[in-house]
Amino acid sequence: MPSSSLPQNEDTYTQAIVKGIILSVVGDLELLDHWNRDPLPTPTGFEEVYNPDYFGEYDGFPMVIVEIKKPGATDDDIEGDQRRLPCMQKLMLDRMLSAGVKDPEVVGFLIRRSRCEITVMSLDHEALSAEVCAYTQQKNKEEE
Repeated sequence: MPSSSLPQNEDTYTQAIVKGIILSVVGDLELLDHWNRDPLPTPTGFEEVYNPDYFGEYDGFPMVIVEIKKPGATDDDIEGDQRRLPCMQKLMLDRMLSAGVKDPEVVGFLIRRSRCEITVMSLDHEALSAEVCAYTQQKNKEEE
């Protein structure tokens, strides 16, 4: 789809383009879906509020977090999501550890323009966000 015909509003872009892709990846996981600005649960007394574009929750624990930036987003907007995503993953990992979850993992998707980066945070990686996969959507000849 040529970038000029993509929705210009991020929420519309999410609904029209990205939502179906995310649901095809996590749809069979029996997650409770939270779309478009539902606040991520944070510890009592935690001052910052995180509102990811999507998070999927299982048994009260967010396990998948997605940040989305539509084509045309500024580098500053993208950098903000790059900083927030690992922070959100760490908060959710800590939440699972506090509840006694064995081998917790939190998957993060950073979808920016036509690129998708997938990271996982777990104790195997010392609670660092490790990139698992990254890919860029190929452009049509009309988009070049």
